[in-house]
Amino acid sequence: MIRHEPLGIEHPYDPLPWERFPRYPVADEPVLLGAVTEGAPDVVWAEVQTDNNASPITVQGVVDGERWLVTLPGFAAGQRVRYRLVARGLTGETTTDWYPV
Repeated sequence: MIRHEPLGIEHPYDPLPWERFPRYPVADEPVLLGAVTEGAPDVVWAEVQTDNNASPITVQGVVDGERWLVTLPGFAAGQRVRYRLVARGLTGETTTDWYPV
């Protein structure tokens, strides 16, 4: 299982380790995705789909303490972007739902 809530609980000063930063992305600025996984996956990545590419691009995650972080590049203003997180380990592969940016 992957825990990721893009908006978290929207606390103004205390972001959760499994939320997106910034919560409301701005054009051309990178977006940091936080996630916590159940078990110990070997790898976590994001699949990102835009209205400019038919196939999702893959962005590799890194371990940061007890959570995973994936940094998405900035996207152009007005561009439709969505992503999902994928984790793979000894027990198989799991994904989140697709989330709009």
